[in-house]
Amino acid sequence: MIGGFVYYAAPGRTAHVINILSLPGQEVGVVCAMFRHLERTGHAEARGRAQPALMAGLGLQRWLVFRHRGFAMALTRVPDVNDAVVRGDIHVGGLAGEDWSRLMHDCG
Repeated sequence: MIGGFVYYAAPGRTAHVINILSLPGQEVGVVCAMFRHLERTGHAEARGRAQPALMAGLGLQRWLVFRHRGFAMALTRVPDVNDAVVRGDIHVGGLAGEDWSRLMHDCG
């Protein structure tokens, strides 16, 4: 066992993924297995929060759509934080609107 995921849905409907857990370095395999399972069980799409550790696995999904429902602005007087924002080396989680959708690709 390298990980698992928890979701609720009815086949043919949207799967709402509550959480995805994996061993370190196994995130891609768990995300790909999740999408294969959801597709095999007849789900039309999947939605869930974007978590930094899952981005590599999510990014491999050919039909993945990120829907931005909210926007954020970073304002700081701390030069190191500002530099990280400019380089794209920062993730601000927990914002309203973070989610991913669409699951029609087999990773394997």
